Amino acid sequence: MIRHLGQKEIDTARWDKVVARSLNANIFGYSWVLNRLFDRWEALVSNDYEMVMPLPSGKRWGMRWLSNPVPGVSLGIYSRQPPPEKIILEFLQPVIKKFHFIHYPLHKYTPIPVDKKYLDTYATTSLDLIRPYHQLKRSFHREIQDFATGKSYATGTRLVQPNDLITMWEDHGNKGSAAQKTISLRNARLLAAHAIRYRYGNLWGLYSETNNLSAVCLFISGHQKTHLMYPLETTEGKEEKALFRLINRYLVEHSGRNLVIETCNQWFHNQENPLLFFGGTTFYGPVISSNRLPLIFPYLSRHSQP
Repeated sequence: MIRHLGQKEIDTARWDKVVARSLNANIFGYSWVLNRLFDRWEALVSNDYEMVMPLPSGKRWGMRWLSNPVPGVSLGIYSRQPPPEKIILEFLQPVIKKFHFIHYPLHKYTPIPVDKKYLDTYATTSLDLIRPYHQLKRSFHREIQDFATGKSYATGTRLVQPNDLITMWEDHGNKGSAAQKTISLRNARLLAAHAIRYRYGNLWGLYSETNNLSAVCLFISGHQKTHLMYPLETTEGKEEKALFRLINRYLVEHSGRNLVIETCNQWFHNQENPLLFFGGTTFYGPVISSNRLPLIFPYLSRHSQP
């Protein structure tokens, strides 16, 4: 039996145990991440917490929303064994019927036996770090080969605080990007602060020769995967390839491990994903997408948030 639970009804200890043991686990499924990314979320829970599915939800104009607008944050059904098609349908079909507006990116390996008219895609670029750095850099684009040698990768890089990220986003965020329009800076601060405090990740910044913060991004990790989130650069930083230098530092320190780094293409408005320059590859994940709002409501993008 599948139950629909409100946020306060969820046993978070049991929930997190299911996610931790799931075959398709990612860090975004944990309750502490959901609590910081979304102001409100509900859940579908199968039987005695055998399978769970988080539902970031909201309500506007009397209409129910299921919206996950944060780039690269993919959710779905978490379970120890691959769920049969019948069970997947039992989870997904009521969701499509219940919510008037849906934008719900699914994690990479979710089988989707639903009508294609409900499907969209998102693009994410990933890079496998199993090879040591000296082998990894053979795949680097010639544009970034200049700082892929020696120890220059560390020059100007420092750990920064969540408030530095927020200040920089307000001052230098790309207002034309979908990410700029949809993310909550309050929730970004909460997520970064928790990740740093409990060592799930680091917020790295790069300072220019004049000691100005020119780039910043959050590296948050779990289940052999690191997600690059909230990447930002100043105009000066773009000229210095500051974001590339931050990524390169991460690769120097973490290559040769059973680890993958990835970031959603949506973070980079009209630009190529920087991981492509390091030899990364792009894959397309599924999105459950539906808009049954009456025509009298304002036009809504597929990345709108409740």
